[in-house]
This record gives sequence, C-alpha cells and structure tokens, in this order.
Amino acid sequence: MKVFQYVIMFNPKPKEGKEVSEKAKILVDVTTVAASNDKHAGIIASRAIPEEYLDRIADGEVEVVVRPF
Repeated sequence: MKVFQYVIMFNPKPKEGKEVSEKAKILVDVTTVAASNDKHAGIIASRAIPEEYLDRIADGEVEVVVRPF
C-alpha cells in the first residue's frame, strides 16, 4: 500500500447562452488515503463525492485530483 492525497473540486461551466451563476469551490478538502495505486485512490475519492453533485460529473464540473503523498 502507498499513501495518496485527494481533493474534490466543483468548477461550474456556463450553460448555453448563460453566465456561470455558481462559484468554484472545494467539495472535499485534502484527504489522505492508503491505496495500492493512483487509480485505486481515485476510486476511493470518487465515493466521497457529495450526492447532490453526482449528476454534474458527466458535464466535467466535478474534478477529482489525486497525488502521491
């Protein structure tokens, strides 16, 4: 096992012909996990995405960033 850190961010994108009404924010602050590799750490992180943002993943508005510790 190795140690990784992740953060989950929300970066709203403008809708068709409209300006962005929401501000970018951190949904899950820096969290440390033990995982076998960075993909496994990403899977662990994806489970921490708040439920109200799950439908925004496909639009690319939710970003999971993983780095080795």
